[in-house]
Amino acid sequence: MTTKAGKQKKCYSHYFHRTKRHSGTAIIGSVNVTKTASKGKWANANAYGKRSQTCKTKWSANA
Repeated sequence: MTTKAGKQKKCYSHYFHRTKRHSGTAIIGSVNVTKTASKGKWANANAYGKRSQTCKTKWSANA
C-alpha cells in the first residue's frame, strides 16, 4: 500500500495474525523494512522513497 508523505511516498505493509508470530515487509527503491510481531500484535513495516518509485509489500505468517 502507498500514501503520500510530504515530498515522499510511504510504502507500508501492516499485518496482523491472531495465533502466529508473523512479519510484514515494505520495499521501495533500495529501502527494505521488515517488522516481526508476536501473535495478536500488528507487524507494521513502513518504508519511504521517491514518489516515482514502485512500492512492493509482502507478509508472512511464519516469522
